[in-house]
Amino acid sequence: PSQLPSCRGTRVLDTMAALWLPPWKSVRRMRGLSTASTQRRGSSGYVSTDSVTAHLELAHTSRKTGKLKLAAEHYARVLELDPDHSEARYFVSVVSRSDTPDSIPGTLVRDLFDDYAATYDRHVVGTLHYRGHELLLSAIAELSDLEDPFESALDLGCGTGLCGATFRDIVLRLVGVDISPRMIEKARDRYVYDSLAVGDFGDVLRESSDAYDLILAADVLGYVGDLGDVFAGCAGALREGGRFAFTAEMAREEAAWVYVPGGRYAQGCRHIEQRAVDSGFDTEYYTTGILRQETGIPVSCHVVVLRLNATT
Repeated sequence: PSQLPSCRGTRVLDTMAALWLPPWKSVRRMRGLSTASTQRRGSSGYVSTDSVTAHLELAHTSRKTGKLKLAAEHYARVLELDPDHSEARYFVSVVSRSDTPDSIPGTLVRDLFDDYAATYDRHVVGTLHYRGHELLLSAIAELSDLEDPFESALDLGCGTGLCGATFRDIVLRLVGVDISPRMIEKARDRYVYDSLAVGDFGDVLRESSDAYDLILAADVLGYVGDLGDVFAGCAGALREGGRFAFTAEMAREEAAWVYVPGGRYAQGCRHIEQRAVDSGFDTEYYTTGILRQETGIPVSCHVVVLRLNATT
């Protein structure tokens, strides 16, 4: 298979690379804090109102400011109060660095994007200058005659349909899937998909056998660490010779996937290459690009097109 070039020399975002919480998400959480808790918080982060909402907000604030020990204490207290709190369970593992999960809980991603849906396009395109969908189209244009459309394509984590709208003219049948019902509602309003579904894309891939010529994943893999299961699922859902085109944030550790403080994952070149080979893909196209801006800082990404080889 083709070899991915080294990532060395490519600038990688260290500071944010985050599960970018829309501003109102934090505001909504803060409104959940009682007056007593906000007035009687000590320098240690102690709150007199022993509530899940108060401890969760302080945990998130401590995590984002690098106070990981304090964050772990507050997440642990949330779990004492609510043992089934999946968000706290995930982040306590992350900040304690005891056993970093290899993906973000689906419920956390769903809730984030349900809250985000109403202003998603305006924020990511207008403020963050997001261009994952454009990077993928440029990659496919390098490999294919766009006058000859793909028969069937799957848009993983389709969101509001930015990628779907970009690819609509070169696909005969376009399917979108997203974990957020409200994002799917926005995608439906674009009238570019032949079929839309709410669900985990891992489940959709497992239920699709030899169904697609093209699978797209624009800025979706930031919610997964190890890409092995995703690549294997795509291999099963693609027809022989089908393509999987995706972006992934860049990690400094070329052989690994890493959790980036803030709530996303980034992958190294060697990890992507090995998981591709393991799943029967050849690397047909590789370059790097700027996925979006975070506080004015460019976020570097891999832009990759894999092709399912004939022996898979």
